[in-house]
Amino acid sequence: MMTDDRALDKPCGSVELRSGKKDGKWYAWARVNVAGGCYGYEAWIDRKGPNGTIEHVLGYCTVNDIQGQNFGNMYYWPDGVQIRAGFKHPNEGWDKSGVTSWH
Repeated sequence: MMTDDRALDKPCGSVELRSGKKDGKWYAWARVNVAGGCYGYEAWIDRKGPNGTIEHVLGYCTVNDIQGQNFGNMYYWPDGVQIRAGFKHPNEGWDKSGVTSWH
């Protein structure tokens, strides 16, 4: 398991795309962090197939500043598929806070 990429919303939070390979299968999940005194976040994984079709909001999770961090559900994907992690404050548009690059 490794952190592939990170998106920041300074000074309050970040999301990490974490992935690895086990038994010949790729897997990934998002880890979202929030600083004390800051508003909570929602985090997720997006998956993009070879034809460009995107599956949004897989492995969804939430976190608040009391929890500090949370992990989304793990998702598997086949070779040739790209993934990214994203996060935002609740009630914001899906394009807010940040997303990692595609990997």
